[in-house]
Order: sequence, then C-alpha cells, then structure tokens
Amino acid sequence: MLTGALILSAVMAQAQVPADNISRSAALTQEAASLLIAKDYMAAFTLASKATELNPRNAQAWNYRAISHNKSGRFAEAYHDANAALELVPDNSLLLYSKAFALAGMGEGGAALFALKRCARLDPRFLPQYEQALQIPETADLLSIFEEPSPVLIAEPQPPDSPPGPLKRYLKLALLSLSGGILVALGLLNLASASWKEKIKTTVRLASSRIKNGKSRR
Repeated sequence: MLTGALILSAVMAQAQVPADNISRSAALTQEAASLLIAKDYMAAFTLASKATELNPRNAQAWNYRAISHNKSGRFAEAYHDANAALELVPDNSLLLYSKAFALAGMGEGGAALFALKRCARLDPRFLPQYEQALQIPETADLLSIFEEPSPVLIAEPQPPDSPPGPLKRYLKLALLSLSGGILVALGLLNLASASWKEKIKTTVRLASSRIKNGKSRR
C-alpha cells in the first residue's frame, strides 16, 4: 500500500499527462461516481484506482478512492488518498470532508472536528453537520454524523482561483504606470503654474518700479 509521501511523489512526478490518458481517466471517474451512488464501493475503488494510474493529477479520482476506503472501513488508506487530492486542490470542502471522515474513523476526533470546521467554513452546506458534531461528547464516535455518498459529496472538486495570467499582470502594470504618469504630469503642471505665477509677480514689480521712477524725475 502506498504511503501519503509516495502518493504525493507519484503525483508531482507526472507534471505532463498525455491528453488521451486525461480523457480516459475522466471517463473512468464518471463511472466510479455512479458506482459510489449505487454503494458498490469495491467496484468504485477499482475504477478510481485505474483513473489515478492514467492521470495521477486527477483529484476527483483520488477523492473517490478515499470515499470508497471510508465506506469500507479502511480509514488510514482513505486519509492518505484524501491528502493526495488536497495536494492537488487545496482547501476544497469535498476533500476536507473525506479527510474528516477518515480521521473520525481513525479515532482522531479532535483532528476530524477541525477538518470538518474548515469544511463548513468553505461550504455552508456542511455547517449543520459541523454543528451536530459539536453536540457529540468528545469520547463519542463521530462516524455517526457522516452521510452516505450523494451527488453533492461526489461532485468534482474545483481548483482554487488561479493567479492572474501574464495579460492581466501586464494590464495592471500598464494601469499603474498610466496612473503614475498622470500624477507626474499633475505635479509638473503645478510646478509650472507656480513658476508662471512668480514670473507675473516679478513683471508687475518691475513695471511698478519704472512708473515710480518716472514720476520722481518729473
């Protein structure tokens, strides 16, 4: 059985996955989803495993493996698979739910509650479940609050917002540069206005002095 570190190493080693593998992996993942809803966990695990072999970056397939493990009582394996999925799609409520489920099965009630809390913060649909968990004594088994797989729980994990692309960064830089140029122009205009005002004052003073000198000569 692969450990979490080995799973992660396999995932990171596959930076580029052939397009054909990606499509075949996605098709197997869809079939695994139907099997999870039908509660055929062993068959779902088999297809999800093939999907991860074809595309180790398929977070959904890793999560389906985790769900299959959880529902079959293999909580340590589920924990490893949930973590592998979270490495690909961090801070995802569905993946955190699988992790919380596994931790509860492993007897790690505090860690399970913490993971479920993060899950509820990310997705309000899990808030009632988290509140229910808070009512359970610390010594009690948290497994009772985890639901059967449903279309909601086996939905595709969505990646977090991607950082701005090169075009967005360029436009932002251009906007900042333009704003800076406008500020510089305004500053120069202000300086020019001040200089112009000083020239006007000097001219007025010279004219006044000449007028006074002319009157005194008379």
